[in-house]
Amino acid sequence: FVRIKTKNVNELSIKRINRIYQNIFNKFKVAKNE
Repeated sequence: FVRIKTKNVNELSIKRINRIYQNIFNKFKVAKNE
């Protein structure tokens, strides 16, 4: 049970990091276009 819970937390962390990275990339792209 703990193992599954940890796995879910890891997946959430990865999704969160990916979203943050995507936001940074989009801001960089917008700044570059301007």
